[in-house]
Amino acid sequence: MRKERKDFFGLEEKLGNMERSQKQEKQIQKILSEISEIQKYHTDKEIANILNKVVRDLKCLV
Repeated sequence: MRKERKDFFGLEEKLGNMERSQKQEKQIQKILSEISEIQKYHTDKEIANILNKVVRDLKCLV
């Protein structure tokens, strides 16, 4: 019974890690999409402002 409980908690931990990884991956995809839009449609000053926002978003991932 103890081994089964230990295995269960191990699997639960792995699931939590996978969920965090998926969330981070979605956030990174969003950021990459925003960067593509920046390059197409914005001036240098606008790009600087947007990149500052991206930096803040990336810091949340760490």
